[in-house]
Amino acid sequence: MVNNQKKENEGPTPTEEVQLLFVRNENAIRAFIRALQPSLSDADDVLKETFLTVTRKASSFEIGTNFSKNRSNSTATTSSLPANRD
Repeated sequence: MVNNQKKENEGPTPTEEVQLLFVRNENAIRAFIRALQPSLSDADDVLKETFLTVTRKASSFEIGTNFSKNRSNSTATTSSLPANRD
């Protein structure tokens, strides 16, 4: 077996764990973003940017903390600011 392949009995990687948490909390994250970005198109863009950002920073996420209220919402807030949208 190649070293970078996961064994079947291993749990998810930090990146996979964060992505799963994001998907499980997507409705709450989307609602939070919509409160900041009334435009559906802009809100969808921010949601995508937020997913990519939390995926990139997965290794710094502490499993067991409140994902939707902490990491994803603060990332969404930063992503939705006008200066960060260009």
